[in-house]
This record gives sequence, C-alpha cells and structure tokens, in this order.
Amino acid sequence: MNRFDWFPSGPQLFFTLRNNDRPSGATQATIPIQFLMRSDFVAGFDDALETIHATGCQLPILSLAHYLPPVTSGNQHDIDMLYFIGRTIDLVPSLALNDPDMDPIAVSSLNTFYTIVDGCSTA
Repeated sequence: MNRFDWFPSGPQLFFTLRNNDRPSGATQATIPIQFLMRSDFVAGFDDALETIHATGCQLPILSLAHYLPPVTSGNQHDIDMLYFIGRTIDLVPSLALNDPDMDPIAVSSLNTFYTIVDGCSTA
C-alpha cells in the first residue's frame, strides 16, 4: 500500500483570486479589489454573478485571510468549520443595512419579507 492511497481521487481544491465588484461611493476604498474563492465554487458563482450584473447590480465580497482553526482543548462544536473549508462568503458589511433607500447592496430573499429594525434585518 502506497502512503498516498488514502488521498481522494477527486479534483484538487484550492483558493483562487477573483476580481471584486466595487460600487462607487464613499465606502469604495474599504472594498477589497480581489477576493478568494474555493476553486470548485467558481463556475457556479460566476453564473450567479452574471445574473446579478445583468440586472445592473453588484455584489462586493469581503475576503478574509483563510487560516486553520484554533487548537483548543475545549468544546470544538462552537467552531464554524464551513469557514475553514472555504464554504462561506462574506459581503462587505459597510454597504448594507445602513439606509435601505441608499445602500449599494440589499440583503433579501425572494420567498421572505424582511424589515429593517435598528439596523438589523429580521424575517
């Protein structure tokens, strides 16, 4: 048995740099020029982003550095593992939930009505 036999035979996963949407305005300088995305999500994300752009909208992404989870002897159930394996997307928080009439982005769902209460969205 080879020492590499336990590796999966699927495609290799890696993080790739993507160009970010940067709406004009006072907060444009706070939006990263590029963001990282896991390689197996790029095709689907590009399709969704094309649909967003076709409607005249933009989706600024906040790309945080990816690192390994902390080593603790405590309860590991409190750690969100989805972030560490690249399965989360963070929007630039300074662009939403400030003024619903002027925000460059809106957070909503087609099937749920959201209202803004004290700067937070509620279903």
